[in-house]
Amino acid sequence: MIAEYYQIKDNCRTGLIKYLQKAISIIPVIDNPRMLDIGSGTGVPTIWLAEKFSGSIIEIDPDKNALDWLQKKAINRNLSKRITTLNKSFFYYKAEPDYFDLILAEGFLNVVGFEIGFPRIIDSIYLTSGSPCIDAGDPASPVDTDLIISDIGCFILTRERLAFNHQAFQ
Repeated sequence: MIAEYYQIKDNCRTGLIKYLQKAISIIPVIDNPRMLDIGSGTGVPTIWLAEKFSGSIIEIDPDKNALDWLQKKAINRNLSKRITTLNKSFFYYKAEPDYFDLILAEGFLNVVGFEIGFPRIIDSIYLTSGSPCIDAGDPASPVDTDLIISDIGCFILTRERLAFNHQAFQ
């Protein structure tokens, strides 16, 4: 019954990969990115990312059965060495500064809501200096405060700290 349940979830989620693919297509490719998927569930986006990129992915989800399902899929596709699953709530996760190149939070933001989840991500996760999101925005947009092309995302990443500029939303 559990396998059938998670297969149904996978089937539903697979239809949404086209949106992830479109979002990823505007980000410059980097070698061996370190990625984080918050609220990964059964990991349909995770598997897709692992098949498209050569880097590593950390998956966080409080549903142990969903993570077990994800691990089985990763093993079957020979991706398990690049995917690490953490069975916990993101609210209890502490990331190292400057660690991730790409952060996916579709599941997390869908469950807890943008108003609660997004500030939590901003306050606790920082992108690396090599993130493809930095200085990769629309060239027609105004430059950031660092006088360089805008970043992808709704908040500015400063060169000094490579962290979110909290003044932008205060």
